[in-house]
Amino acid sequence: PPSKPSKPVFQTFFDNEDYECRTPEEWLALGDVEGSPDRRPVPATALLPKHHQTPDENRPFVEYSWCLVGVLDFNEKKRQYLVQEVQDKDGNPILNPQQWKSPKHWIPRIRLCFHGEDPRVFVERVSFAQRFREDVENRILCDLSVDHMPLWGGNPRLSPETIEKIKKCANSAPGLRLDMWVIIKKHEKDLEQEVELEHARCMNKITFDFVVKSNPELFSSITLPQEDPKAAPDQGIMCCGLFVFESRGEFINSIQFNFCLCSPILQHSCLNRPV
Repeated sequence: PPSKPSKPVFQTFFDNEDYECRTPEEWLALGDVEGSPDRRPVPATALLPKHHQTPDENRPFVEYSWCLVGVLDFNEKKRQYLVQEVQDKDGNPILNPQQWKSPKHWIPRIRLCFHGEDPRVFVERVSFAQRFREDVENRILCDLSVDHMPLWGGNPRLSPETIEKIKKCANSAPGLRLDMWVIIKKHEKDLEQEVELEHARCMNKITFDFVVKSNPELFSSITLPQEDPKAAPDQGIMCCGLFVFESRGEFINSIQFNFCLCSPILQHSCLNRPV
């Protein structure tokens, strides 16, 4: 009997299903034969461990290779396919199902290329998952590097005036309920420390980016994430969708709350516009 569905490989988390051209049911239906209750295996090529090896304590790393397989079933919960190798030691296909004696494996879609799909699209799918994984790993490395940097006392800190201005804007936001105000006052010191810590982290991030850019040979293993440039809007307003307000006062309170950190001039110009 086949083993239970195994945990997907790391690339599975970065698989892009937009490359998929059929549903699992449609793939398995390719093995149906008209007038026969039996379903034939769907031919495909899968990435399986060599010599049917399994990772353990003595051998944590296993070598993989692409093999001819027949797809037998699909596990909806694990999103994995049940496959069985249908080739001999020399890589030649075994046409007689009675001679299929290799063990069955549950594998994710990223390790399975059906013969009925465009292999070029499958290559793009695997390449996308690999690039996506490398980008995420690089971002994690940069974030962890910044988080583990010591807080240097020479960095500029938020002035008491700035802290008081932030607290004043947060506590005077229109529409703030009494229970919310009590919670904010109770955790005011914790929130203040959180703001200062985030400011210190931003300063470390600026220092980290500058050092990495200034020493590309020393930090060749680190690639700074490239942020997508945001295009400037054609107009000075942004569509925020449709909202239903019970009264004009509720609408005014909502606008004031959203613009509580803006300048009084901007608040005045927005609130005096006709509703």
